[in-house]
Amino acid sequence: MDSLMWNLFICIALPMALSLFLMKGRARVVVASLVVGMFMCMFAGAVNGLIRKAIGASRIFEITTIYTPMTEEIAKAIPVFLFAVTISDEKERIVPMAMAVGIGFAIIENAYILISEMGSWGPLSALARVFGASLMHGVCTSVVGLGMSLIYKRRKLFVTGTLALLTVAMTYHGIFNALVQSSYSHIGLHLPIFTFVPILILVEVQYRKQAREKAAAENENRAKEAAENEKKVQVEG
Repeated sequence: MDSLMWNLFICIALPMALSLFLMKGRARVVVASLVVGMFMCMFAGAVNGLIRKAIGASRIFEITTIYTPMTEEIAKAIPVFLFAVTISDEKERIVPMAMAVGIGFAIIENAYILISEMGSWGPLSALARVFGASLMHGVCTSVVGLGMSLIYKRRKLFVTGTLALLTVAMTYHGIFNALVQSSYSHIGLHLPIFTFVPILILVEVQYRKQAREKAAAENENRAKEAAENEKKVQVEG
Protein backbone atom coordinates (compact mmCIF):
# COMPACT_ATOMS: atom_id res chain seq x y z
CA MET A 1 0.00 0.00 0.00
CA ASP A 2 1.10 3.57 -0.67
CA SER A 3 3.11 4.89 2.29
CA LEU A 4 1.28 8.21 1.90
CA MET A 5 -1.97 6.62 3.05
CA TRP A 6 -0.27 5.18 6.12
CA ASN A 7 1.23 8.56 6.94
CA LEU A 8 -2.17 10.20 6.63
CA PHE A 9 -3.75 7.54 8.81
CA ILE A 10 -1.09 7.96 11.50
CA CYS A 11 -1.32 11.77 11.48
CA ILE A 12 -5.13 12.00 11.45
CA ALA A 13 -6.56 8.85 13.01
CA LEU A 14 -4.15 8.27 15.91
CA PRO A 15 -4.63 11.70 17.55
CA MET A 16 -8.39 11.19 17.27
CA ALA A 17 -8.02 7.75 18.85
CA LEU A 18 -6.05 9.27 21.74
CA SER A 19 -8.81 11.82 22.31
CA LEU A 20 -11.23 8.97 23.05
CA PHE A 21 -9.83 8.76 26.57
CA LEU A 22 -11.28 12.21 27.25
CA MET A 23 -14.75 11.45 25.88
CA LYS A 24 -17.86 9.71 27.07
CA GLY A 25 -21.19 8.64 25.68
CA ARG A 26 -22.28 9.47 22.15
CA ALA A 27 -19.25 11.67 21.45
CA ARG A 28 -16.94 8.72 22.05
CA VAL A 29 -19.01 6.49 19.76
CA VAL A 30 -18.95 9.03 16.94
CA VAL A 31 -15.22 9.73 17.14
CA ALA A 32 -14.42 6.01 17.47
CA SER A 33 -16.57 5.37 14.40
CA LEU A 34 -14.66 8.04 12.46
CA VAL A 35 -11.38 6.31 13.33
CA VAL A 36 -12.80 2.91 12.37
CA GLY A 37 -13.96 4.37 9.06
CA MET A 38 -10.43 5.65 8.41
CA PHE A 39 -9.01 2.20 9.09
CA MET A 40 -11.54 0.58 6.76
CA CYS A 41 -10.43 3.05 4.08
CA MET A 42 -6.89 1.67 4.51
CA PHE A 43 -8.22 -1.88 4.22
CA ALA A 44 -10.29 -1.12 1.13
CA GLY A 45 -7.37 0.77 -0.41
CA ALA A 46 -5.16 -2.31 -0.06
CA VAL A 47 -7.78 -4.54 -1.70
CA ASN A 48 -8.38 -2.01 -4.48
CA GLY A 49 -4.64 -1.88 -5.12
CA LEU A 50 -4.55 -5.65 -5.62
CA ILE A 51 -7.53 -5.46 -7.98
CA ARG A 52 -5.87 -2.66 -9.94
CA LYS A 53 -2.71 -4.73 -10.36
CA ALA A 54 -4.69 -7.81 -11.43
CA ILE A 55 -6.92 -6.02 -13.94
CA GLY A 56 -4.63 -3.24 -15.11
CA ALA A 57 -4.66 0.48 -14.38
CA SER A 58 -5.79 1.22 -17.94
CA ARG A 59 -9.27 -0.12 -17.08
CA ILE A 60 -9.77 2.48 -14.36
CA PHE A 61 -13.40 3.25 -15.32
CA GLU A 62 -14.35 -0.42 -14.97
CA ILE A 63 -12.48 -0.67 -11.66
CA THR A 64 -14.07 2.44 -10.13
CA THR A 65 -17.61 1.68 -11.24
CA ILE A 66 -17.72 -2.07 -10.58
CA TYR A 67 -15.04 -3.27 -8.20
CA THR A 68 -14.30 -0.39 -5.82
CA PRO A 69 -17.99 0.14 -4.94
CA MET A 70 -18.13 -3.51 -3.86
CA THR A 71 -14.92 -3.53 -1.83
CA GLU A 72 -15.54 -0.16 -0.17
CA GLU A 73 -19.19 -0.75 0.74
CA ILE A 74 -18.42 -4.19 2.18
CA ALA A 75 -15.51 -2.71 4.16
CA LYS A 76 -17.72 0.05 5.59
CA ALA A 77 -20.56 -2.36 6.36
CA ILE A 78 -18.38 -4.67 8.48
CA PRO A 79 -18.11 -2.33 11.53
CA VAL A 80 -21.81 -1.43 11.21
CA PHE A 81 -22.71 -5.12 11.34
CA LEU A 82 -20.41 -5.70 14.33
CA PHE A 83 -21.92 -2.70 16.13
CA ALA A 84 -25.44 -4.09 15.58
CA VAL A 85 -24.40 -7.53 16.86
CA THR A 86 -22.33 -6.52 19.88
CA ILE A 87 -23.61 -3.12 21.05
CA SER A 88 -26.96 -1.96 19.71
CA ASP A 89 -29.20 -2.23 16.67
CA GLU A 90 -31.37 0.71 17.74
CA LYS A 91 -31.87 3.18 14.93
CA GLU A 92 -31.02 6.17 17.12
CA ARG A 93 -27.56 4.73 17.81
CA ILE A 94 -26.62 2.77 14.71
CA VAL A 95 -27.45 5.40 12.06
CA PRO A 96 -25.15 8.14 13.48
CA MET A 97 -22.46 5.51 14.00
CA ALA A 98 -22.78 4.31 10.39
CA MET A 99 -22.71 7.87 9.07
CA ALA A 100 -19.52 8.54 11.05
CA VAL A 101 -17.88 5.42 9.60
CA GLY A 102 -18.62 6.66 6.08
CA ILE A 103 -17.34 10.18 6.84
CA GLY A 104 -14.18 8.77 8.43
CA PHE A 105 -13.60 6.68 5.32
CA ALA A 106 -13.99 9.79 3.16
CA ILE A 107 -11.56 11.86 5.28
CA ILE A 108 -8.58 9.62 4.45
CA GLU A 109 -9.70 9.19 0.84
CA ASN A 110 -10.09 12.94 0.30
CA ALA A 111 -6.77 13.75 1.99
CA TYR A 112 -4.97 11.16 -0.14
CA ILE A 113 -6.47 12.44 -3.38
CA LEU A 114 -5.81 16.06 -2.40
CA ILE A 115 -2.11 15.45 -1.74
CA SER A 116 -1.75 13.19 -4.80
CA GLU A 117 -3.24 15.89 -7.02
CA MET A 118 -1.53 18.79 -5.26
CA GLY A 119 -1.96 22.02 -7.18
CA SER A 120 -5.00 20.94 -9.18
CA TRP A 121 -7.53 21.62 -6.41
CA GLY A 122 -9.08 24.95 -5.55
CA PRO A 123 -11.55 25.83 -2.78
CA LEU A 124 -14.50 25.02 -5.05
CA SER A 125 -13.02 21.64 -5.94
CA ALA A 126 -12.55 20.88 -2.25
CA LEU A 127 -16.15 21.84 -1.47
CA ALA A 128 -17.40 19.74 -4.36
CA ARG A 129 -15.41 16.81 -3.03
CA VAL A 130 -16.78 17.29 0.49
CA PHE A 131 -20.42 17.57 -0.55
CA GLY A 132 -19.98 14.93 -3.23
CA ALA A 133 -17.78 11.98 -2.29
CA SER A 134 -17.89 12.54 1.48
CA LEU A 135 -21.67 12.65 1.61
CA MET A 136 -21.86 9.72 -0.80
CA HIS A 137 -19.82 7.53 1.56
CA GLY A 138 -21.81 8.73 4.55
CA VAL A 139 -25.19 8.21 2.86
CA CYS A 140 -24.34 4.70 1.65
CA THR A 141 -23.17 3.57 5.08
CA SER A 142 -26.04 5.24 6.95
CA VAL A 143 -28.56 3.51 4.66
CA VAL A 144 -26.93 0.18 5.54
CA GLY A 145 -27.15 1.11 9.22
CA LEU A 146 -30.78 2.18 8.92
CA GLY A 147 -31.67 -1.07 7.18
CA MET A 148 -29.69 -3.09 9.72
CA SER A 149 -31.79 -1.61 12.52
CA LEU A 150 -34.92 -2.89 10.78
CA ILE A 151 -33.82 -6.39 9.78
CA TYR A 152 -31.34 -7.49 12.45
CA LYS A 153 -33.96 -9.06 14.74
CA ARG A 154 -35.91 -10.57 11.84
CA ARG A 155 -34.00 -13.80 11.23
CA LYS A 156 -35.90 -14.73 8.09
CA LEU A 157 -34.98 -11.42 6.48
CA PHE A 158 -31.49 -10.97 7.89
CA VAL A 159 -29.38 -12.66 5.21
CA THR A 160 -31.39 -11.53 2.21
CA GLY A 161 -31.93 -8.11 3.78
CA THR A 162 -28.21 -7.60 4.39
CA LEU A 163 -27.40 -8.58 0.80
CA ALA A 164 -30.10 -6.21 -0.44
CA LEU A 165 -28.69 -3.33 1.64
CA LEU A 166 -25.19 -3.94 0.31
CA THR A 167 -26.53 -4.13 -3.23
CA VAL A 168 -28.29 -0.77 -2.84
CA ALA A 169 -25.14 0.84 -1.42
CA MET A 170 -22.91 -0.63 -4.14
CA THR A 171 -25.29 0.42 -6.91
CA TYR A 172 -25.56 3.97 -5.57
CA HIS A 173 -21.77 4.17 -5.20
CA GLY A 174 -21.23 2.83 -8.72
CA ILE A 175 -23.72 5.30 -10.23
CA PHE A 176 -22.00 8.17 -8.41
CA ASN A 177 -18.55 7.12 -9.66
CA ALA A 178 -19.84 6.69 -13.21
CA LEU A 179 -21.50 10.11 -13.21
CA VAL A 180 -18.52 12.04 -11.83
CA GLN A 181 -16.30 10.54 -14.52
CA SER A 182 -18.72 11.44 -17.31
CA SER A 183 -19.92 14.66 -18.90
CA TYR A 184 -22.68 14.66 -16.25
CA SER A 185 -20.25 15.11 -13.36
CA HIS A 186 -22.29 18.01 -11.96
CA ILE A 187 -25.27 15.67 -11.53
CA GLY A 188 -23.07 13.14 -9.76
CA LEU A 189 -21.69 15.74 -7.35
CA HIS A 190 -25.20 16.94 -6.44
CA LEU A 191 -26.69 13.43 -6.14
CA PRO A 192 -25.52 12.81 -2.52
CA ILE A 193 -26.89 16.18 -1.39
CA PHE A 194 -30.33 15.43 -2.81
CA THR A 195 -30.19 12.02 -1.12
CA PHE A 196 -28.85 13.23 2.22
CA VAL A 197 -31.46 15.94 2.78
CA PRO A 198 -34.47 13.55 2.77
CA ILE A 199 -32.60 11.16 5.09
CA LEU A 200 -31.79 14.05 7.43
CA ILE A 201 -35.42 15.17 7.43
CA LEU A 202 -36.64 11.60 8.05
CA VAL A 203 -34.25 11.11 10.98
CA GLU A 204 -35.19 14.49 12.47
CA VAL A 205 -38.90 13.70 12.19
CA GLN A 206 -38.32 10.33 13.87
CA TYR A 207 -36.32 11.93 16.68
CA ARG A 208 -39.02 14.54 17.32
CA LYS A 209 -41.73 11.88 17.24
CA GLN A 210 -39.85 9.80 19.78
CA ALA A 211 -39.23 12.88 21.94
CA ARG A 212 -42.98 13.66 21.93
CA GLU A 213 -43.85 10.05 22.77
CA LYS A 214 -41.28 10.04 25.58
CA ALA A 215 -42.62 13.33 26.96
CA ALA A 216 -46.20 12.05 26.73
CA ALA A 217 -45.23 8.84 28.57
CA GLU A 218 -43.49 10.83 31.28
CA ASN A 219 -46.51 13.12 31.69
CA GLU A 220 -48.77 10.09 31.91
CA ASN A 221 -46.57 8.53 34.58
CA ARG A 222 -46.55 11.80 36.54
CA ALA A 223 -50.34 11.99 36.30
CA LYS A 224 -50.67 8.41 37.57
CA GLU A 225 -48.28 9.09 40.44
CA ALA A 226 -50.19 12.25 41.34
CA ALA A 227 -53.49 10.35 41.28
CA GLU A 228 -52.06 7.59 43.46
CA ASN A 229 -50.66 10.12 45.93
CA GLU A 230 -54.02 11.86 46.06
CA LYS A 231 -55.76 8.57 46.82
CA LYS A 232 -53.29 7.84 49.60
CA VAL A 233 -53.91 11.27 51.12
CA GLN A 234 -57.67 10.71 51.00
CA VAL A 235 -57.34 7.26 52.59
CA GLU A 236 -55.05 8.53 55.29
CA GLY A 237 -57.38 11.50 55.88
